[in-house]
Amino acid sequence: MIEIDLHGIWQLIRADTGEITAAKVPGDNYSALYAAGKIEDPYYGTNEEAVQWIREVDWIFRREFEVPGTVLSHTSVVLTCESFDTITGITINGCPVGRTENMFRRYIFDVKGVLKAGTNTIEIRFFSVPGFARERSASFGRPFPSTKNSKVPHINFVRKIQCHAGWDWGICLLVSGIYGECSIRATSAGRIDYVTTVQHHEPGHCRIAVTVEAYSPVRIKKVPLEIILGGARIEREVSLGAGITNVREEFHIRDPILWWPHGEGAQHLYGLTVSLGGQRVGKRIGLRKLELIREADGTGRSMMARINGRNIFCKGANWIPVDAMPGRITENRYEYLLGCAAAAHMNTLRVWGGGQYESDIFYRLCDEKGILVWQDFMFACMPYPATGEFLADVGEEAVHQVKRLKDHPSILLWCGNNEVLESFQWYEETKRNTKFYQDQLLKLNKVLEKAVAVFDPDGIFWPGSPSNGPEHPLDPPQDQTTGDIHFWNVWHGGEPFESYAEAKPRFCSEFGFQSFPSIDCVKSFAPEDQRDILSPVLTFHQRSPRGNDIIRETFDIYFKPPRTFERALWLSQVQQAVAVKTAVESFRSLRPHCMGALYWQLNDIWPVSSWSSLEYNGKWKLLHYMARRFFAPVVPVFAARHIPDAGELLILSDCPFPVSMSLTVSLYDFSGKCLHEETHDITIEGPGTESVTDLDARLLPDKPENIFLVLTLTGGEKTIENTFMFRPFKDCSIRKAAVDFSVVEEKEAIVVDLSTDVPAFFVSLDAEGIPGVFGDNCFTLLPGRGKRIAFHPAGKTNAGILGKALRVEHLGTD
Repeated sequence: MIEIDLHGIWQLIRADTGEITAAKVPGDNYSALYAAGKIEDPYYGTNEEAVQWIREVDWIFRREFEVPGTVLSHTSVVLTCESFDTITGITINGCPVGRTENMFRRYIFDVKGVLKAGTNTIEIRFFSVPGFARERSASFGRPFPSTKNSKVPHINFVRKIQCHAGWDWGICLLVSGIYGECSIRATSAGRIDYVTTVQHHEPGHCRIAVTVEAYSPVRIKKVPLEIILGGARIEREVSLGAGITNVREEFHIRDPILWWPHGEGAQHLYGLTVSLGGQRVGKRIGLRKLELIREADGTGRSMMARINGRNIFCKGANWIPVDAMPGRITENRYEYLLGCAAAAHMNTLRVWGGGQYESDIFYRLCDEKGILVWQDFMFACMPYPATGEFLADVGEEAVHQVKRLKDHPSILLWCGNNEVLESFQWYEETKRNTKFYQDQLLKLNKVLEKAVAVFDPDGIFWPGSPSNGPEHPLDPPQDQTTGDIHFWNVWHGGEPFESYAEAKPRFCSEFGFQSFPSIDCVKSFAPEDQRDILSPVLTFHQRSPRGNDIIRETFDIYFKPPRTFERALWLSQVQQAVAVKTAVESFRSLRPHCMGALYWQLNDIWPVSSWSSLEYNGKWKLLHYMARRFFAPVVPVFAARHIPDAGELLILSDCPFPVSMSLTVSLYDFSGKCLHEETHDITIEGPGTESVTDLDARLLPDKPENIFLVLTLTGGEKTIENTFMFRPFKDCSIRKAAVDFSVVEEKEAIVVDLSTDVPAFFVSLDAEGIPGVFGDNCFTLLPGRGKRIAFHPAGKTNAGILGKALRVEHLGTD
């Protein structure tokens, strides 16, 4: 096997003028133009509007490459295009070799007849997507409305990242680019297209069938094959027919070391290497038995993941593409974002259907970190045409992605789409003829489900999100007794945070609340005269139609009005954290009725006001700090009841082993005086919810607005605190607190020491301009109980620099 890697520097040519710009591959045209100084930063101010002309122009990527004479002596010479975004025509040395119309497919073109020894030229012309979308829509003859989030009509006719056309948290940059593998491969011994496995588990034993999918243009009688799995090896010669040949071998592993999700056990991975006629393919697989348990019970039908016989509560968030300009995406950014997810005790991420099937790096890191992946197919929020041509294209897409990804132990399930069924109630066209669009969806799902059934026989196909499940794929999809739901009553529906406690989902795969970004992030896109939440630029960087109004209106419900712009940014993040905390604690307390809570969303695609817990620049919002506490393996909570000021003290545990801890229940007034304290020794035998005692604040000597509750759970070296108030924060007797801090260096660590004279709430540390993560944030600080918070900088700094930059915010500053 000879491989010529075509990554590197290409020429990017504007087709209508011939203007040339250097471009990195993998990469995209917007990133190249910005790097060359030919456009302003699309993320700054309102520059997005000034770069929309780019999507109406054809772009050509061109480069020269050298071909050794030995390449042409091989029987098979192909160009492999893993992800061309999106509509392209490809020529080599002026000769057409292929066309692509789907960025989610891998295309392989025979190029032996057009190559020559020495210097060759490849050109890839990327055609304007809006024009292609208009033509496809017009040819169909029926309306297929596209989401109002999109600034490009008919994007649902194009197999491209849907949110590239804009979303209610996303910029509209209809990029063109080359991602993933782009190479020339030559062989006379067959090439390996896919290596897949199927596992069969029995007590103390695992049987693994390895299938090598090989291609040869001609029949070959003898090709050496070697497969190594762990310490076992199989060697033999195989025959390849003309076309595709599947070669299957079987391994038996005694006492296998199983792969577990994060928090449940270790993430052991076995090395798998396949060599065929000089080509070598390697991957790592995890051995685990996965089931989706959907059993009838007293309230409907369960929905929970069972891995290696253990029921798993899926806790985490939704994942969108890392950046609107793919050329900016690096392995380090994947590592950082997924590391942040694991640091917050997440064990599941949902790859949302309006984005993309992620890069190999993403899934490899999820395997290593134990993060399960709910994998949507890439359809979202609008109907899609089920023509023969469209379905054939999608079928190839689905088969490729299933074969590519199925062996990752992190793959939890394959989901048909995001909110497509639900969207039929959003558009006049679909409401008038719902049955037609439902039939289109059923045809589409049939193709996707077949790909999973044939190529991932142990995999799980889920019709869509939200969905009542395969038994009732067209039923209204927000039934809380079965399947998964998206709970948006509190944001889009305008209901208070307390409504989360009224919801009783089996699995909540979307819910959330927005916030503004931090001042660090705002300064990256807004000039000084625009740093106001009502300014044109801040409004431009808010894509949810009523987003800013909802944030401000919610301030009035729970908090005193923020007095400054920076206070408004901070308070919006406190508000967001409280909302999601309220939801997650309620959903976790329902276990096993509810077995999943994935908030919207983990990350941002550009600097924007959104539902994310990690800002575009990587900074942790207060929500992410709070998530590290409310997703912790063991958490104490106060579950309010319908009776005002009364509730139940619960311990929520996801630990797969018995846990013995001590719970201290403390009631304080707002001067810091302890009015009541009691301690309970708790033992929880396994995952579940443990009721400790009831609490009725009406029986206490002071009014509910004058007291607050602190739950402190201790065990070994771990201490977990949780604070609750009995009235909205604005109505509580919170005093102005004097919070003192000092910054010191100890054993190469930077530590912030904090103290206060009266209780301070949502105490938040921020070091503007110094990237890094604090050991804790957005917490309650009590007098006489100071805290020491470590700071983990992303670069070089010291206590002196941090001390000068550090700002401490809390409710008691008013």
